[in-house]
Amino acid sequence: MVTVVGLILWLYLLKVVPARIAASVQYLQPIIGISVSALLFGDRLGVMFGVGVGLVLAGLGLAASGKRPTSDPS
Repeated sequence: MVTVVGLILWLYLLKVVPARIAASVQYLQPIIGISVSALLFGDRLGVMFGVGVGLVLAGLGLAASGKRPTSDPS
């Protein structure tokens, strides 16, 4: 079910946003899958999972911002 929803979301996003942003959304799939699994089975997610989620979200924010380093011609 997660794969079907992910694919539908992916195809929709390809229509409405640039490809770099649509591609970045795929990195959320494992986070959502693990979170839903923990909810369903009552598992506790640790601090390291939270740190990992934060890093993934920071990376997605950087990718979505579209800022590139400027090259100095000198």
